[in-house]
Amino acid sequence: HPRNVSLLDREFIVKCILWWQHTKLRKAAFSDIQRGAKVLQTAAVYGNFSQQLASWIGPEGELDLIDIAPIQVNNARNKLVEHKNCSVMLADASKFVKHDVDVVLSYFLLHEVPDDYKHSIINNALKNLKSGGKLVIVDYHRPHAFHPLKPLMSLIFRYLEPFAKSLWAVELSAYIEEAEKYTFSKETFFGGMYQKVVITPLKE
Repeated sequence: HPRNVSLLDREFIVKCILWWQHTKLRKAAFSDIQRGAKVLQTAAVYGNFSQQLASWIGPEGELDLIDIAPIQVNNARNKLVEHKNCSVMLADASKFVKHDVDVVLSYFLLHEVPDDYKHSIINNALKNLKSGGKLVIVDYHRPHAFHPLKPLMSLIFRYLEPFAKSLWAVELSAYIEEAEKYTFSKETFFGGMYQKVVITPLKE
């Protein structure tokens, strides 16, 4: 809804939703992206994330941002209008084709979709990578057993984010076809509540 987009598309709100970890998580995501890289961002992100990413890769880089929701596409286009190295398109991340990408970046998308869609998005993303490219995923993760926010997050997932809880139970590598063809690195943040996973195809 336009009213909700207007309300949520604020850096302060994003930081609150992510328990003030957004800056750290964004920095972690960007650390695997080189200046001048060709990047595919699989969904719009509230706040100034995409503007920061466009500046990070610089004018010699390319950012293609896709989203399945027209309102998010229009909102992202407005935010990126001054960044000439960016294009924003209405597209499904499970089907979109953009070969020879240096980095596919999924930032808090997977918790929004069912497991079969998680599978399709991840495997389609890997098909778009150039040789030596990588898929970077930042999303929720099962917090440590005695994390003080675990009961609250469990309730939030039950009533507001019904597809997020599977990220507590399943490693992202389980969604990948022919997983033996890839290397994985994983880092967790904020008592295990968030994860960054980098998936890189093995050289043939």
